[in-house]
Amino acid sequence: MALLHVDRGERQGEIIQLDRDVIVLGRSPDCDEIISKLDSVSRYHARILRINEKCYIEDHKESRNRTYVNEQRLEYHTQVALNHQDHIKMCDFEATFLEVDNDSTVEAMLSSKSDHKLETQPAAKLALLLEITAKLSKTLELDQQLPAVVDGLLEIFPQADRCFLILYDPAAGSLTPKIAKARIQVDEVRLQFSKTIVHQCLKTAQALLLREGDKLPASSHSVNLFHIRSVMCVPLMLSNGEPFGVIQLDTQDAAKKFAEDDLRLFGGVGNQVSLAMENVRLHQLRLTQELAQERAKSELQELRLAQELAQERARNEQERVQNELAIAQQVQLNFLPKSVPDVPGYEFFAYYKAAREVGGDYYDFLVLPEGRLALTVGDVAGKGMPAALLMARLSSEFRSCVLTDRQLTAAIARLNTLLHPFTSPMDRFVTLVAAVLDPVSHTVTLVNAGHPTPLFYHGAARKFSKAIPPEDDGQSLGHQAACRYQCYQITLNPGDSLVLFSDGVTDAQNVDGRPFRMKGIHAVLEKDAAHGARKLGERLVESVQKHAEGGSQYDDITLLCFGRPANS
Repeated sequence: MALLHVDRGERQGEIIQLDRDVIVLGRSPDCDEIISKLDSVSRYHARILRINEKCYIEDHKESRNRTYVNEQRLEYHTQVALNHQDHIKMCDFEATFLEVDNDSTVEAMLSSKSDHKLETQPAAKLALLLEITAKLSKTLELDQQLPAVVDGLLEIFPQADRCFLILYDPAAGSLTPKIAKARIQVDEVRLQFSKTIVHQCLKTAQALLLREGDKLPASSHSVNLFHIRSVMCVPLMLSNGEPFGVIQLDTQDAAKKFAEDDLRLFGGVGNQVSLAMENVRLHQLRLTQELAQERAKSELQELRLAQELAQERARNEQERVQNELAIAQQVQLNFLPKSVPDVPGYEFFAYYKAAREVGGDYYDFLVLPEGRLALTVGDVAGKGMPAALLMARLSSEFRSCVLTDRQLTAAIARLNTLLHPFTSPMDRFVTLVAAVLDPVSHTVTLVNAGHPTPLFYHGAARKFSKAIPPEDDGQSLGHQAACRYQCYQITLNPGDSLVLFSDGVTDAQNVDGRPFRMKGIHAVLEKDAAHGARKLGERLVESVQKHAEGGSQYDDITLLCFGRPANS
């Protein structure tokens, strides 16, 4: 009597009597024996034939999947004789072929076969792993082979209900399921994967095994929604050790959890898939590079002469511009003082640095009648050559106005009128602060035309404040043809200092884009103002340079400090 004892599958434990000459096995209702309802089993999967009292098995002509006898795959259109205790496998269906004299011997035979099966199952898994490896190594068309890999994984791990191959884009932080398959046909909603588990696997770049007793992540929506009981997740790795995706298997059956041996085998598959996908990536990269090289090579001959001519023209033009800028820079520097004044009982400090070769900032010292000294800091809106040209005009007109008008307010008002015809067509303006020092009376007269307000350090009180009240600030130069300006007078006592500066000081940015601001100036004043104007100026420049180290200079920087030493 010939029998099939079902060892695994939907009919596990049943005995199928082979009492007909032809028995068709599959999932179609028309089959003689329906062995499974899963799509992985073909509608007509295999036939068992009885010829001269001997049983044979062959793949059905309509079978799209394969049949294994003792872990050996049947060739199409080939009949294989069945012997006592042969192991038959069709996807998730596994059975033992038995030849018995009577029913009483069946139980003993099954017990013996059980031990044999435990020994051969690892070999079957290894055979499937080798088959997957062979498929991946023979092609660079992975889109055709990866679905077969997923099918193979579901065959190697019969306890798995779902399999996902998910790609990861580290730049976008996105996860894209390239393949998602369930053992039984389900809708898209039930083919959702656990992002929590996938991200954990990507983060550690290590194979991950989670079982119900291991406290699956409670935050994973899909774990809770689909009652996942056990999960295996292995990373797909580039040759540089960076993960680019994962393969995930999971099961809903608490009695069929994955084991450590399963994880090791699964990791081997992941390594093979990683290697295959990396080979494809490198192959595509090489093809792209070769194509680009060929295209570049064909174009290079035509472009070389044009490039050389263009480079020569660019070099000549660059040299011409650099020469002109160098001349312009030298001309502009000639408008600025060569040194600070030498006034008994006073200290002076000046610093200037343009953002480009030439700039729009300006400062000057001018000796006036009766031993007085005019000082100024100005800032032309904008940078580069246009600002530098307007600065040159400002320099000559300032000297003329201050020497002509004894009253500083009148001089600045006339300076505004003279500049307006030049600034108005260009929609530009000039900010300026001017001071006249009388070293005999130790008084300083100040006029502000829209410029950052100077700071006054009171040596006796060891405090600093704005040197000009806000109500005495005036309109920047060149906005209107006629403007009136207010003056403000202070007395310098021993230890007192004045600080005039352009907004390039407060706007100086560090590598993070954070400006120096007024609080940067205040910090230096609080620490170093008591050491005199020269030391104060040096420390301010050091602090600005240290703050802006590594950053880009976007504006001209001008600083002017003067005052009376504490012992004067």
